[in-house]
Amino acid sequence: AARALATLAPLVYFVPGALDPLGLYEADARLPPGQPRNAHNMVEKVTSALWVAGWGGATMPFERDAHGKRRAANESTAHPWDGGWTQFPFDEREAQRRQQPWRRKVTKVPENDAVILLTHAGPDGSGTSLVTAQDADSAGPR
Repeated sequence: AARALATLAPLVYFVPGALDPLGLYEADARLPPGQPRNAHNMVEKVTSALWVAGWGGATMPFERDAHGKRRAANESTAHPWDGGWTQFPFDEREAQRRQQPWRRKVTKVPENDAVILLTHAGPDGSGTSLVTAQDADSAGPR
């Protein structure tokens, strides 16, 4: 896969997803120069005034009910839950703890520089459902 990514452009960044091997989340999982770059837990200057910040993995999926209350996806009545989509490699508390040094690095990027945020999951609190109905359970098939 790394060779295929390297053919796309001279510089390719990626973050591991929730189903990728745990080794991709380790600090020493960087690939050799000239290969795609694992951006997980990294903030790197790409060129003048442009940075990449990456965070991979996913925390527990959730959606909101008709009253805006957050609930885990396994509490939904809209679809059967097979338990296959869970947090990985860290639960929410551990992910927040591990993100603190990374977040500090992001805040040190010069104010007028741009940051491309490369993540596997959406921003904290954004949910994991594309359903736009007020009540996700009444939205019909996904």
